[in-house]
Order: sequence, then C-alpha cells, then structure tokens
Amino acid sequence: MHTMYDRQNKVKRPVRIAVIVAALVAVVLAVGGGLLYAYLFSAHSAIIQASHEYEPYSTVSPDGAYVLVVEVVDGGDVTEATFHIETAGTGSVVYECAEAYRTMDLKSIEWDAMDVVVDSGDVGVITYGFHDGSWEKR
Repeated sequence: MHTMYDRQNKVKRPVRIAVIVAALVAVVLAVGGGLLYAYLFSAHSAIIQASHEYEPYSTVSPDGAYVLVVEVVDGGDVTEATFHIETAGTGSVVYECAEAYRTMDLKSIEWDAMDVVVDSGDVGVITYGFHDGSWEKR
C-alpha cells in the first residue's frame, strides 16, 4: 500500500506543478498584455491629439522671392496639412500642392535652398521644386 501512495504522489506532483506554472504564465501574460495595451492606446491617443493641434504657418524662401504657406485641412477623423507657394511681392499663388499629408505623421514642410521639402513618416521625403518655369513635385 505504501508503494501505491508514492506512485500517486509522483503522478500528481508533476501535474500540479504544470497547472501552477500554466496559471502563473496566464496571469503574467494577461497583466503584461493589459499594461502593453494601455501604454500603446495612451501613446496613440497622444499622437492623435497632437495632430489635431497642428498650426498653420508661413515662411519666406531663402532668396526672399516666395512665401511657403502651410495650411491645415480638416479631413474628419484625420487632420492633414498641405501648402501653397506665393510670390513675396504680390502674394499671388504660383503653386498649389494637390496632396495633403496627415499631421500625425508629418515631421516638417520647409524650404531647403529653393525647394520645398515635405518630410513625413508615412510617405517619406518628397521634394517640390521650380523647374523649367514652373513648380512641380519631383
């Protein structure tokens, strides 16, 4: 009878340990997953909030001949920015950008020498320049 008792304990002990380990792993994954979700949701919410606070601005080209005017476009759930270029003297529009860029991904729209460079996390770096008498996307 003593032998049967030992066999039962040998069988039950590894099963108990496996159940305890599985329960601990489940708890750690549930808590860790919940914390990770909360962190990611919080970070995403902060990015969305900041994108809705994007401000329009204008800046003069290095040679003083043009003004880059960055405008905010309300795209509903997504705030976007676009730009146009005016002559500094008369304010007449010489180029109107057809694209709009999500402000949550937008790093900058700025002059680089005599080109306008859009740097955005989702589409990369795009350059607009004056070529053969007109402004164009390159």
